[in-house]
Amino acid sequence: MRIGVIEILYHHVFLYSLASIAKESGEDVTIFTTKELYNLVTPLFKDRVKNYKWVIKGENENVISFLKRVEKISAKELDLLFVNTIQGFWCIPAAFFTPRCRAILVAARSQEWFGNRLRFYIPHTKNSLIDLFRQNLSYIMRKKILPKYDGVVVHTESFKKYIQRYRYKKPIFVIPFAICECDSLVKKDFRKINFIVVGGIEEHRRDYDVLLKAFRKLWLSPYRERISLTLIGRPVGEYGKMVIKECKELKEKGYAIKFFEGYIPETVFMEEVKKGDILISPIKLENYPCGGTTSAVVEAIRNAKPGIYPKGYAVQEEVLSSSLFYDGDEGLVDLIENRLVKESKGMEELCKNAVLNSEKFSLNRMAKYFQEYIIKGLN
Repeated sequence: MRIGVIEILYHHVFLYSLASIAKESGEDVTIFTTKELYNLVTPLFKDRVKNYKWVIKGENENVISFLKRVEKISAKELDLLFVNTIQGFWCIPAAFFTPRCRAILVAARSQEWFGNRLRFYIPHTKNSLIDLFRQNLSYIMRKKILPKYDGVVVHTESFKKYIQRYRYKKPIFVIPFAICECDSLVKKDFRKINFIVVGGIEEHRRDYDVLLKAFRKLWLSPYRERISLTLIGRPVGEYGKMVIKECKELKEKGYAIKFFEGYIPETVFMEEVKKGDILISPIKLENYPCGGTTSAVVEAIRNAKPGIYPKGYAVQEEVLSSSLFYDGDEGLVDLIENRLVKESKGMEELCKNAVLNSEKFSLNRMAKYFQEYIIKGLN
């Protein structure tokens, strides 16, 4: 089968995952994307870039023209097209885009496609009017967009069940946002533990106040020399600047903290994650009422590492045994001290579970799923 994957907005990691799974299952794969995303995703493909056909949006080509080009190519050269990341203002051109072959919509933000409704106010958002317009736009456009597709893809079983509650009649496929291709080796020496936080330093997404308050206490404890913290994300806005300023103050005091003040190249990002022992995700729960594939979960999966999340966050079942949960800064301090630092067996068990869990997201396993449920299921 000739398969196409289109991504022109954000998610280069899933673009890589989906294309790799389709290729591993024995299919021919064409990737439609932008120059910016091509530059982000090629470090993941490495020398396998040449195994795919690439169609790149021209620098002076508008979205409508590019999508019309995709329509023509899909009519002549494709049997199945996956369309990823339709959200916000992207709904407008997407509403006029009609794939000329069988097509599957990646409905990662399932609430916007199935549970959304017209709203007059959205709490917990900084740019409330813009966010309100985007959400209402997706509500209006979904009735025009959804019927064009032969099924949808989500990233977790919980989102599949969520969509089923709305009596969606077409196939719902589960393909993880990330696959694991790392060397699954369990570290034995946990005398020093490097905690890492991934994702942009943004006020509406993550609570760095609780995070840094907890680590200030940890660095005043007897375990100071055993704990380090790395923030792998660029600062955004005034809040980001404020967090970086606090990080600099902590570093000047001699605490083991590392951070970045600007854009982080993909290769640097990947290397820093590999150096970490366990991820912390200080996300704000109000933004993720149904859980979801946040950056920490993604990196936990593709790097076979355990994760720490706020209490109440709905982690997907496959990684539950390699996940811990905290409640506030005191809860985070207690968890790190008593579950991870004092008792090294706690870290060792978590890491072993993370390796076992990562096997559920292996390329080979996902390719078998793709072949059985998507290729054969749609034929």
